[in-house]
Amino acid sequence: MALHRTCDGVARRDFLKVGVLGASALTLSNYLRLSHAGEVKKEAKATSAIFINLGGGPSHMDTFDLKPNAPAEFRGEFNPIQTNVSGIEISEHLPKLAQQMDKFAILRGVTHTLAAHELGSQYVNTGNRPIPSIEFPGYGAVVTKELGGLEDLPQFVAVPNSPQKAG
Repeated sequence: MALHRTCDGVARRDFLKVGVLGASALTLSNYLRLSHAGEVKKEAKATSAIFINLGGGPSHMDTFDLKPNAPAEFRGEFNPIQTNVSGIEISEHLPKLAQQMDKFAILRGVTHTLAAHELGSQYVNTGNRPIPSIEFPGYGAVVTKELGGLEDLPQFVAVPNSPQKAG
């Protein structure tokens, strides 16, 4: 295996080791400091999750990722409102969600390089790039298989025509 070196002679692998160690030390030191101050709370583990994928739904720029400071030709027509989480704003048309922002997460970094929305949806819903000869199960099917579920409720439901596969 060839040893890759940067312009100043540092091996790429050594650079990555130092970067990972530095990042983990920074995270660990912050955690220990917050823990010592009593600011780290052990949260209850979630027993259920609802994954909503609105194919054909409203744009992220009109709901959860407004760009109020962007030029007019790029931003949406709606105004942002403050949520109950400092620094997070969502659309003025979602006031009840704004009051409950501390109860859910917004994923703004989900991307794919596939050229079609349907393939991208399949990728997002299964975590696997679409391969025509293989059908991957959706997240719900995998979690149900691994963790089980409540006996009095269905463990996993996929609405017809959903990219979530039963597995």
